[in-house]
Amino acid sequence: MKRQGRDLAAVKNFLDAKGDVAAAQAGAADLVQTTASIPNLFPKGTGMAELPDKSAAKPTIWTDPNKFAEAQKNANSKAAALSESLKTNDKAAVALAFDAMIKGGLWDATNACGGCHVPFRERRS
Repeated sequence: MKRQGRDLAAVKNFLDAKGDVAAAQAGAADLVQTTASIPNLFPKGTGMAELPDKSAAKPTIWTDPNKFAEAQKNANSKAAALSESLKTNDKAAVALAFDAMIKGGLWDATNACGGCHVPFRERRS
């Protein structure tokens, strides 16, 4: 997840004219790969109950695997759209695709990141 944060930061830096398009394109392409692998990061036995100091994964991941898979596929689709938008070098299109990933933050259930974080991850203080 930290890797995804770095990938998103590369895109944000491009949008804010603090980074170049090549770094943003690489970050978005990597985001497509990492969002595709999300289910592999959460095998049974890796929830909060089993790993209280390391995991914030809610049991819902395993009790409602179809909903989890749907959220992951949505995040991957939004990452792919972001990656494609960066091929056009159209900052307005990139900004729209970026907002679909993260607008409102990690805890906004209406974006791709929050679509997983809200139902499947416990907030840590």
